[in-house]
Amino acid sequence: MDTEDEDTETVSIELLPPPLTDPTRYQVIPPVATPVVHLQDKKEVAVEITNAAGESAKTLRVGRWENAFKRLPGEGIDIEVVADFIDKDPDRFGVRVTDAASNKNANVIEIIVVSAKMDTAGAKARKLILTETGINTGVFVSKSLLMTSFAADDAYEVDNIATDKKDDRSFLMPYLNGSITVTHGAITATATAPVEKVVKLHVNAVRLKKKADGGLPFLDINGDEVTTEKDFDLWVERLVNYTNKVYAPLGIRFELVGGKVNYVDPPAGVDLSDGLKGWGVVQNKIVLTAEEKALLGDATLRTVAVDDIEVYFVSAIDTPRDAPGAVTYGQALAPSYSPLTLQR
Repeated sequence: MDTEDEDTETVSIELLPPPLTDPTRYQVIPPVATPVVHLQDKKEVAVEITNAAGESAKTLRVGRWENAFKRLPGEGIDIEVVADFIDKDPDRFGVRVTDAASNKNANVIEIIVVSAKMDTAGAKARKLILTETGINTGVFVSKSLLMTSFAADDAYEVDNIATDKKDDRSFLMPYLNGSITVTHGAITATATAPVEKVVKLHVNAVRLKKKADGGLPFLDINGDEVTTEKDFDLWVERLVNYTNKVYAPLGIRFELVGGKVNYVDPPAGVDLSDGLKGWGVVQNKIVLTAEEKALLGDATLRTVAVDDIEVYFVSAIDTPRDAPGAVTYGQALAPSYSPLTLQR
């Protein structure tokens, strides 16, 4: 006899219809002096999206493919993808379903199939195979899964399964705040990859000469024929979108201050007709040129905020390290190289 008082229990008894002479009188089947009532636990169905620790999760992170590659033997730099890299990735996730009704055979480990779909444009629903955690457990789990922000990474065939096919283990999440929903019967679970930090970009496109003199932001960008502000807006939009894919695994999204590019005349002391005279390095420190100081020191081109990034687009950077006639379009340096004049 079950003596526990549980909210999930129901009482089930069979009754004979009441006689016409007494429509309120029901009789238990079989008729006994002391009817025995059997209590049966009500089995709830649960669908969960889980994190790498196996805990139910409402938020996830885009995978970084951490430790996904290994170098091949030899003198070259050839690498290959580690076969079980998703199982080791710290940002992996999974699906867990608890459903006693799906445990149809108490003597074998069974499988069930659920549906999973991203909310991103063009995403297709796919089937995922879940395997029972043991004999007669009624708990089913998926293989480790991973979100990725680049289509090329999503296209990589883990376990030789093509993109969006049954049990494909990677999901394309090109931009943050997207979500994945898993469906089992009428029950669903949803988890989101949220934006954890917004970084503001204050973008200045410096014209080759003053606008009053017919100045344009650029005559050419790496051969892309950017000749109008509209062209440049689209070019910057593509650049920011690409950057957001790169930083999605860190939960970071970049946004333009004011949602636009600022087109500005070159300040006094800046002549971009032959590119911006770029810095040199002395004793592992950047030494700014007079032209750079004039550009970066112009207060009208800077925001008051101290938590955004100031971006300056110029036609080219002419540095002392360039070969004659060559120009630099961009360069990354260690923070230790940055002069104090660039810090706030």
